[in-house]
Amino acid sequence: MKKVLMMLFAVLLFASCNKEAGEPQPQKEQEQKHYSLSLDVAASTEVQRYKALDHLNYKFDNGKVKPNLVPGEEIEVYTQILAYRGIRLETGYTDKLKWRVSDDGKKLYCKQTIRDMTFNPNDYDKVTLVAGIYAMRNIHSDIIPLPENNEVKVFTPTTSSAFSMKVPYFLPEMELKKDAQGIYVNKLLANNKFKPKGYLLKVHVKNELNEPLSLSGVQSCGLVPDIVNYAGSGSIADRPLKGQYKTSYYTNRKFSFSKDFTVPAGATSSEAFLMWLPEMINNADYLIDLIVKDVPSQAFYVSKLFTKSSPSEYVEGNMYTVTLTVRPIIRNPLDYVSEYAVNKDGTGFLTNWDDFAP
Repeated sequence: MKKVLMMLFAVLLFASCNKEAGEPQPQKEQEQKHYSLSLDVAASTEVQRYKALDHLNYKFDNGKVKPNLVPGEEIEVYTQILAYRGIRLETGYTDKLKWRVSDDGKKLYCKQTIRDMTFNPNDYDKVTLVAGIYAMRNIHSDIIPLPENNEVKVFTPTTSSAFSMKVPYFLPEMELKKDAQGIYVNKLLANNKFKPKGYLLKVHVKNELNEPLSLSGVQSCGLVPDIVNYAGSGSIADRPLKGQYKTSYYTNRKFSFSKDFTVPAGATSSEAFLMWLPEMINNADYLIDLIVKDVPSQAFYVSKLFTKSSPSEYVEGNMYTVTLTVRPIIRNPLDYVSEYAVNKDGTGFLTNWDDFAP
């Protein structure tokens, strides 16, 4: 009986093996499909003050910051294609794409075909585009750049010198539509503008000491954050590139000036330094100080940077000219009182601590 059962088991096992060998085997790893999307989109720029896409290069004209873009040059722009089902963001694609500056310097164009998308845009109800310039450190990081190498740019507004400074610009989300050739385009150009994020400060220094003040940097706690990154985490559906970010303040940040400068006694500096802030804060929430190259003989303190009473009075995307005032520290009034009330002759009161006394 035992031999019969063993033979039956062997027959069943052989039949099972033959059946499996005859059936097609599923692929262990399905090859990833890739889809393409052709773009022909444009975005205009602001035309006043530092809003005119001068995030790349600044020049100075009559003391004002003006854009210094080269017509026809290409700019690397972090670009996201987002796909929706109904109102739900399902998936997306992010890459650094080349956008070209128009001949008049007022528009950016992106005309190219993306060939390595992992989703089919035709399968979704809505396809949108968002973009950011200097929005991330790299394609794998969502941290917005702060001053590079902890250096703050110093310039003289009356000169014609030019320099670069990274200020994040974002293009708000815009819906794309397919034209007759199947190319995704944006129709409402007037509403599509790259806009600067945060606040740009042009800071002069006023010296109320009775001696020159040589400066090499600035330090602050609570003014410039340690970390600026996008809110949310996880998939692209949780954090599209829409310019929403969160900040963290931990340490006293120290920044060197790109060049040292000296402010004469009783004067305001012709030089200024530029600082970009991702958000505006209350006067009570920060401390700021200047780093001196040669310590003056007078003890001093530095005034507050902002004059407006509320952060809401500052408009995002604007540049503000502010003045830091260096003032001598007032001595304790009791230091000016003499140890004795009257002079040795008893003919008058003593008014200074170093007046003659018996």
